[in-house]
Amino acid sequence: LVGKALWKQVQVPSILFGRAVVPTCNTLAEKIQRKENKIWRHTMGIGGYSTVAGLRGEMGASLMKTRIMKSSLQFVREVKNGKFENIKEMMEDIIKMKKGNWYRVVNSYLRELKIDWEDIYGMTKEDINKMMKNYDTKLWTKTLEEKSTLKYYKEGKTSMGYEGCYRNNAESMLYAQARINALKLEEAIGRGQRFYDQTCKLCGLEEEDLLHFMLRCPKLEKKRNKEILNDEIEEPEEKLTYFLFKQENHQEKGRMIKDMWYLRRSILKFKKECQVREEQENKKNKLQNTDPGLRRHVEMLNRRKRGVSELRG
Repeated sequence: LVGKALWKQVQVPSILFGRAVVPTCNTLAEKIQRKENKIWRHTMGIGGYSTVAGLRGEMGASLMKTRIMKSSLQFVREVKNGKFENIKEMMEDIIKMKKGNWYRVVNSYLRELKIDWEDIYGMTKEDINKMMKNYDTKLWTKTLEEKSTLKYYKEGKTSMGYEGCYRNNAESMLYAQARINALKLEEAIGRGQRFYDQTCKLCGLEEEDLLHFMLRCPKLEKKRNKEILNDEIEEPEEKLTYFLFKQENHQEKGRMIKDMWYLRRSILKFKKECQVREEQENKKNKLQNTDPGLRRHVEMLNRRKRGVSELRG
């Protein structure tokens, strides 16, 4: 994706420039993270029903806080093992005095990682990169476990990273929404709304969630591609997970989801138009069946608007 490359290779380095020296509080890191989340949603064409864990898993993106932590630790290692004696003495004095915003922020990183300052001194660049990657992956895995809407995602997505499965088209956009359970189905609309009716408006048989939309709704059966849906798998949830994450023909899967989504939209539009026409007919019949005395009153008002001479004539 072009947007991903521009963001990670151009914008992120400029945002993180100097963060190893200038203390960055958690509030600022979270603010930058929210900006990045908007970039990922815009890049993938996904709306507000997506989770941050799903976006990170699909784009292979670390948390902004993790990147800031890594740059700070790398700075400590390089200064400690470097040749600039004046900077080394200043840093050692700050660490010894245990004062200053920079010390408090970096020391909080070490406590969170459960390591000491001496551990950083003996690490290599690769050791720190590996440690931060493991730390970020654990946070991502923990978030997946906490999100009930990502139950298919955590079963099918074995590792965080971009799989090269998207293109800049509608098929990829809807395919991405299906993978992270962000399609605007009734179940997604009703999240957080206690009394919202999540029943499928196409068939009315059950709740319209991702499983119902992809495999069960009879109104969408003619758009399902039997060649890429593995009918040998009997369990519906396992079948859906295999379809979304195990097969490699990504564009064909995206095309099937797009055809199903467009059919759903057409049926709902037709039903809404029929409902509007029915309401208009009911309103018209109700007016026709009213007391004729009302019509006489309206006629008298209309006659009063005309001139007296016209009435006499």
